[in-house]
Amino acid sequence: MAFKSSLAIPPAADPFFASWDASAATPCNFTGVTCRGSAVTALSVHDLNVSAESVPFDVLCGSLKSLATLSLPSNALAGTIAGVDACVGLQELTLPFNSFSGEIPDLSPLTGLRTLNLSTNAFSGSFPWSALAAMPGLQALSAGDNPYLTPTKSFPPEITRLTNLTKLYLSAANIAGPIPAGIGRLTRLVDLELADNPLTGEIPPAIAQLVNLQSLELYNCSLAGALPRGFGRLTKLQFFDASQNQLTGGLSELRSLTRLVSLQLFYNGLSGEVPPEFGEFRELVNLSLYNNSLTGELPQKLGSWSALNFIDVSTNLLTGPIPPDMCRRGTMLKLLMLENRFSGEIPATYATCTTLQRFRVSKNSLTGEVPEGIWALPSGRSHQPRSSTSRATSSPVASATPSGKPRRSPVSTSPGTNSPARYPRR
Repeated sequence: MAFKSSLAIPPAADPFFASWDASAATPCNFTGVTCRGSAVTALSVHDLNVSAESVPFDVLCGSLKSLATLSLPSNALAGTIAGVDACVGLQELTLPFNSFSGEIPDLSPLTGLRTLNLSTNAFSGSFPWSALAAMPGLQALSAGDNPYLTPTKSFPPEITRLTNLTKLYLSAANIAGPIPAGIGRLTRLVDLELADNPLTGEIPPAIAQLVNLQSLELYNCSLAGALPRGFGRLTKLQFFDASQNQLTGGLSELRSLTRLVSLQLFYNGLSGEVPPEFGEFRELVNLSLYNNSLTGELPQKLGSWSALNFIDVSTNLLTGPIPPDMCRRGTMLKLLMLENRFSGEIPATYATCTTLQRFRVSKNSLTGEVPEGIWALPSGRSHQPRSSTSRATSSPVASATPSGKPRRSPVSTSPGTNSPARYPRR
């Protein structure tokens, strides 16, 4: 009950705590509490917006000797987490999306941890990387979105020894230096997120050993060089974002990644052609390749099989006709192809693409009439040129408000399923 006493409980959370009666003989009937026999093994209070200036972890751990799960995500809990290291039986410690601050204590007593999630808080000081050596069974490590952590001098070597990891979320955790070859030892990884860090060097070839990856997030770092040879072996990959780096070279390593749902490589120095195999991808929804130096034609079958809803290939050197079927499935929302060298006419198929919210093809070498139906797009979603007979080259079709998306939730249990792809602003 000391835990409940520390909380400010909003009215919406009252039903959850209605069973928490101080006169009860046992807490095992409390909502959010799980017991084995008479021993409390789990405490889960999530998404209730309860607040606290501090949480009495020392009391909690001292009184609940059998506690294996402590899950308090998505509330408004503050203060430090000092004392949580006394919960020596913990297998799961989940505290994301709160306002915890101060230094993270030495967690090495928590040798049985399988899940450690401290992401999206306001922790400061150095993360206790050395404590990870005491957690060989760790399967999920999330400490991202803690921008006040002391920057590392290099990639923490302890991470590459956690060979049971399936999820590693360390975006915006002030991790510096090259990604080490040792990352290739983490062959069970399904989700690897290292974005928004001062990472340098190239994407290591060893990353091609992570054949179980479904999500790889490396955007907004300082990575350079080409996609490593063998990257095409990551055939389970669904979400790949390495935007806002200094990557060079071509896209040929991506030809075999047929399960891609979202591919985002904008703001790099990539060159060469867009692989024709992309036109055969059946699950691709988001393709963001703008601000590169790509050449050649877009695959003419692009969109023939997949339910695309976002394409931005603007500001490249692409040529040839605009593929006609990118709205074939009737799901396209934003189609941005400006500042290239596309030629020919705007395909008439887009005149019936009523889902389009944004359609931009300006600064190309297009000719012919703008299809009449373009002007009948949903009200407020297109900008009409002066007349229905204007040339496409002189009267681009544009749309209204740009939109963007924050990073995927670090507590997503399945990559990409709990939130949409990270669309750029444009």
